[in-house]
Amino acid sequence: MKDIVCTVICLTYNHVLYIKQALDSILEQNTNYGFVIHVFDDASTDGTSDIVREYAKKYPDKIIPFIAEYNQGVQTNAWNAYKSVKTKYVAFLEGDDYWCDKEKLELQIKALEAHPECSFCSTNNIQLIVKEVNETLTYKNGRKDIKEGTYTKSIIDFSDVEKIRCAYTTHLSTRLIRMDCVDMNNIKHKEAFLFDVAQFYYLFSKGKMYWIDKVCSVYRKVGGVWSGASPERRLTNISRALLDVNEETNFIFHQKICSQLVLIISYWASLAANANNKIVKQSIKHIEKPVSANKKNRKLKKISIKKMRHYFLPPFLIDLSHIPRDAIRYLKHKFM
Repeated sequence: MKDIVCTVICLTYNHVLYIKQALDSILEQNTNYGFVIHVFDDASTDGTSDIVREYAKKYPDKIIPFIAEYNQGVQTNAWNAYKSVKTKYVAFLEGDDYWCDKEKLELQIKALEAHPECSFCSTNNIQLIVKEVNETLTYKNGRKDIKEGTYTKSIIDFSDVEKIRCAYTTHLSTRLIRMDCVDMNNIKHKEAFLFDVAQFYYLFSKGKMYWIDKVCSVYRKVGGVWSGASPERRLTNISRALLDVNEETNFIFHQKICSQLVLIISYWASLAANANNKIVKQSIKHIEKPVSANKKNRKLKKISIKKMRHYFLPPFLIDLSHIPRDAIRYLKHKFM
């Protein structure tokens, strides 16, 4: 029997149409390394829980089900899932996504075994856009998350990332994480580790990334908690997560995170129903200049919603009540 070195977390809620494909894509992994699957179902109401139980009964040595008695929410479900991991490595897959390469785990575990300086390993992925028209689901292959040529070598240091302007964060479903680099008991801001983009920075604070230039997973955009959220909500969530990881990592990626906030605000605000380019530019223009470098490592005060109205004129940006002064000042400096 193979020693179990990896846990695959499968996070699911109301994924009855897709959970079988997700689980099958994990079970079909062709690897010399032992792994176990932890399925965390957040009290699904559409029959997903029954499918999870069915698979756990069929594969008792491989699948361990964790089915909540009541809906706990994405953050709690994901946090409990990561806390359940006892193995050297962990991989992650949501119940409506799937892996498309049977060698994914083999390649990634082998890479991290050979490179202890790397805290995680990533591959590329593609998006599968799902739309419902007259009760019929249509599928359209989208773009790769990481464009060709973005990463030109296998061992990626954060200095390599700093040179890239955008589209450089790998998707959660593509990552294999070395768990001794993750101190779950001392993480102050859960979203600093749980949120896709924020986790990317957190892992770089612990080591390098091993890059495998191969599409190994498919991110299905079906209108779930994230892909179905409004631009306003996405803007709020991703901004808060980035600011959380900025503090969690003691501001070592401060400049890069702030520059990414500029791009994020511009992009998501342009998608919002009540936004236009003029408003976006005006909003960022009202942001203060950056503070001096010797002050950036202090714990930053939060800005109240009332004060946020002064900085962000569009209503949807008022919800960004947790942006610290430091990030705000940097953003204004970039656009003045």
